[in-house]
Amino acid sequence: MINGNNGSDRLDLLTDQIGRLTEQIAQSNITIANGFAETRANIEKLGERLETKLDRLVEITDRQAETVANQAQTVDRLSLMLERLLSDSRWEAPLK
Repeated sequence: MINGNNGSDRLDLLTDQIGRLTEQIAQSNITIANGFAETRANIEKLGERLETKLDRLVEITDRQAETVANQAQTVDRLSLMLERLLSDSRWEAPLK
């Protein structure tokens, strides 16, 4: 044997490289986990904003429906008034 420590040196080098690789993998896993956590937080915020906007849209739609119902009642009353005027014998349609 020329160098009796050659096998031990290689084992030490391999152990060191495995340790570094393990540290890099652990750091990568932490980075990925942080990225997922940040993405999840962003999605939750987006969901909350969408929910708020949807609630607002429902409120607006409800008000519009109420307005349309009121307008329909007004048109019904105007129709009745016009029918009464047309049936009134005192009212004469203008000549063309």
